[in-house]
Amino acid sequence: HLKYHFPKGKIPKNIAYLNALFTTAVFCTEEEIGIGTEWYLGNSNKIVQQLNTQYFFDWMKEAMDIQFYERDVLTGWIETHYIDPVEGNLAENFVRWGKILYLTEAAFPEKEEAIILRHTKEDFQWALDNEEEFWSYLVKEKLLFKSDERTTRNMMNDGPFTPGLPNQEAPDRLGQFIGWRMVHQYMKKNEISLEELVNVDYNDILQAYEID
Repeated sequence: HLKYHFPKGKIPKNIAYLNALFTTAVFCTEEEIGIGTEWYLGNSNKIVQQLNTQYFFDWMKEAMDIQFYERDVLTGWIETHYIDPVEGNLAENFVRWGKILYLTEAAFPEKEEAIILRHTKEDFQWALDNEEEFWSYLVKEKLLFKSDERTTRNMMNDGPFTPGLPNQEAPDRLGQFIGWRMVHQYMKKNEISLEELVNVDYNDILQAYEID
């Protein structure tokens, strides 16, 4: 489906399935995708259970789920070759990841939204139910236009939860979730192609965002 939306878009020439010794799940070069298949053995696998807990926490092992395998491969490729990296403020990082996830969703229209967001069904529902509260927190604390690395890392990176929030029940990567919601809102209001979406300025998407 990604090829349908981007007829001239870059696609991998080779896919390598390998044992990366738990160093990386997906790695993309200009023409290849490397997939560390051991990352998808599942939490109950004996090898996964034997991993040193000093470096591989329980939440990391629980994330080694085969249901995210295809999603991770496409997300990695899209992140590398379709959406440029940014070094701007938090809102710009939100929108960048919103685009990445929206393109991933377009590539897998049959997959559940929770899979695209790489959440359990429960965590995804929590994010939906608390979207307004999370947004209010971002606005109240004036975080949207902050550019410090720590704040960005807290909101965007994998973890047992999203650090820095009053409610530690919040699933990780809520910044990616809110970016995905922003892009969804924008695409509902604007009849444009995915190729056009890639180049839309983050501020246009930010200004169009409203809580449903």
